[in-house]
Amino acid sequence: AFSLYQEAWDQGDAMAGAMIGTMYVNGLLGEENRGKGISYLKQSASEGCIDGVRELGSCYLEGKGVPVDEEKGLSFLEEAAHEGDGESYTRMGCYYLEKKDARRAYDAFMKAEELGNGNGEFYLACFYLHGTVVPRNLRRAEELFRRSAEKGVQPAVDMLKEHFYSE
Repeated sequence: AFSLYQEAWDQGDAMAGAMIGTMYVNGLLGEENRGKGISYLKQSASEGCIDGVRELGSCYLEGKGVPVDEEKGLSFLEEAAHEGDGESYTRMGCYYLEKKDARRAYDAFMKAEELGNGNGEFYLACFYLHGTVVPRNLRRAEELFRRSAEKGVQPAVDMLKEHFYSE
């Protein structure tokens, strides 16, 4: 996959740069080269690739290849989210969960769900299952887990089996 992404990148495909950058940052090429990955992500983001913007935001939040900078990380995620990237809302929601801010996490997951993001639907379903921030609503939880599972989110499949379908 790397050689195909590299060929596409060489032909000006900004999305390919985001993929290559993500591969380097996460060590998916057998070697971890976060500095090189960040370089690809920054160039991809500067060319308007939403995936590059999102991944760069996550790197700043997690300190992958760059110093942790929560303000900068959230700014990148918000930029991508405002362009309609549901996964960016999901990542913001996860960040807020880590910070113990369930209300802001819920709001971010709601926006992810509105955009049809399977991961966002999964987390939102957990809020309804456990009655976090919202009243417990098993019907809504099941619906969201099902939609998420249909998009290939394995934890949603597991939650359906564990809480809704007996074998």
